[in-house]
Amino acid sequence: MTRKKSIFKELIASFIVFSLSIILMLVISGVLVIFNIVENEENYIPTNIVNDKGEIQSRFLIDNYGAWVEELDSNNNVISVVGEKLDKTTKYSDKDIMELLNIKDNSEKFHVFIKFVGEDKYLIKIPTKNLALTLNLTDSRSKNSKVFGILFLVFYIFMIILLSKRLSNKIKKPIDKMLFAMDKVKDGEKGVQIDFQTKNELNELKDNFNDMIIKLEREEEYRIKREEEKNKLLLDLSHDIKTPISTIKSHSLALKDDLVKEEDKKDYYDILDKKASRISYLVDEMTNMLKLDNKDYKLYIEKVNFSEVVRQIVSEYYNELESKKIDVDVNLPKDDIFINIDLNLIKRVLNNLMENQLKYNSGTFTRISLEEKNNKIIFKISDNGQLIDENTKKDLFNPFVRGDKARTTSGGLGLGLSISKTIINKHKGEIYYSNKDNLNNFVIELDIK
Repeated sequence: MTRKKSIFKELIASFIVFSLSIILMLVISGVLVIFNIVENEENYIPTNIVNDKGEIQSRFLIDNYGAWVEELDSNNNVISVVGEKLDKTTKYSDKDIMELLNIKDNSEKFHVFIKFVGEDKYLIKIPTKNLALTLNLTDSRSKNSKVFGILFLVFYIFMIILLSKRLSNKIKKPIDKMLFAMDKVKDGEKGVQIDFQTKNELNELKDNFNDMIIKLEREEEYRIKREEEKNKLLLDLSHDIKTPISTIKSHSLALKDDLVKEEDKKDYYDILDKKASRISYLVDEMTNMLKLDNKDYKLYIEKVNFSEVVRQIVSEYYNELESKKIDVDVNLPKDDIFINIDLNLIKRVLNNLMENQLKYNSGTFTRISLEEKNNKIIFKISDNGQLIDENTKKDLFNPFVRGDKARTTSGGLGLGLSISKTIINKHKGEIYYSNKDNLNNFVIELDIK
């Protein structure tokens, strides 16, 4: 899986978006405040009540501060009034106008401003008590600043909530799901899987968790299966031991009670010896198999000439097979093949396969071949005896399986192939059976290291 984003990058991206949003809000707020101030300042300038055409363009001071506008003719007579006029003057001299315009304190009832539009004059009068333009403008700015401050605070809180929710969806919720799943696993629930989608390490952690659960459950199933196999193994062992023990017991009692004729005692002692040897051999085989099956068992690896090992093993059984009228065909490569193996264990596997040829081959030939292919050695023993039946094939390498009835006349113990498989597995190789070409084929594949 390709990791697209990391949690660190997610956090950085979230804080960058948050910071940019705050900066943008500050800029917008600043622009609106400035725009509002400029707009209000225009309204607070008395001479802006009348435009350059002699028209009333703003009634802000008239409506909110009791100002009025007097239009004068060329002789300074009041010819029109806009707003509520608070004095009774209807005519001014030039001196009167100059005195009105020079008022600097608040002792008078009103302040006067003049606006010239061509030859026309407009007097703007504002009651002194309502003047305080600077103070009013400052109050307005303060009010506007408070409004925008509240809006900014609301936006700031909104962005914090939005960022928290985003981080919760990206990080907290997946972690909560994983913790919940872990609690289920701890409580022994099976088939627990986590389902969420992210583009950071949590998605990888989810996949690893799900894979781990599957692996643990498979291992648990394998452990249970192995326990069942071991229990079955012990039951089969006790069954195989029971018969010779019964024979030993009955023969011993017969000898003890002097129920055996003198000339038959030797036969009885021979039977006791064979049965005891059979029990000893069976217990040894079982011990060896359990020892090999232990994961802590260490192989003694050495480099050996595998071709020569095969020659030696075949030569040991050649005469016995010939005496059973079984032709032996050996096909080995011209060049020797060297491989790293535990020699004693591999010899045991080869001996077991050759022993099976002596015990079970009801045909007329045994064919042994060795080849090197794809950096592997492939060892095969084939015979034209009766084929192993389909029901037995699948369990052939399990303990106490001896093949079909036609191949069990010698009463083998049924542990040889199971031990052989364990040894080959220890070497990371394969051993299997096939009936290709209407032949019984036992094949071993080992990597050349």
